[in-house]
Amino acid sequence: MVYFPGMLCGIPLMIKLRVLVLALLSAMLVSCQGKPQVPFIQRDTNFPPLFSGDAFNLSKLDLTGKDTLYLNFFAPDCKPCVEELPELIEFHKIAQELYPNVEFLGIGAMLATSSDFLTTEQIRPEIETFAKLHRLQYKIYLSDAESLARFNVTGFPETFVFQKNSKGEWILKRKFISIVSLADLEKYARRE
Repeated sequence: MVYFPGMLCGIPLMIKLRVLVLALLSAMLVSCQGKPQVPFIQRDTNFPPLFSGDAFNLSKLDLTGKDTLYLNFFAPDCKPCVEELPELIEFHKIAQELYPNVEFLGIGAMLATSSDFLTTEQIRPEIETFAKLHRLQYKIYLSDAESLARFNVTGFPETFVFQKNSKGEWILKRKFISIVSLADLEKYARRE
């Protein structure tokens, strides 16, 4: 159906808007048919650890006794990332005491990572210095540009909140773009 403004003269505005919305929805449905859909987050993405241990991979994650997972993507050269640190550090302390069901992880990159295609080994010294300077107590992993794209990270900071469903699968519940507050973090820890 092709819509021309003069076609619906004399018809009330609400009906015209409904026709336009239906036409747009129909066009969107037709354009989506037959195209493979890329998942929002590619769960098999590997993030190497900053210090030691196994790589982080959401599809292979086994956090026994945990049902809420926070992933905070940050960059040491990002001012909002530094600004949100006190709240993240406080939440991590609170979660250890009050929310045994919660796991909080940091994933570090550099602002230049996405534009200059820096490797995780190239950014490791900067992330390590940042983690030590701010005395970060939670586990930290590293990300290159490809992994950021595969996980649909659009900027820094970003915090993803995953929760286990009844089948034991990690489902994305919320993605915070920019600074996240302590109140927002606690809301998901309490599973509100």
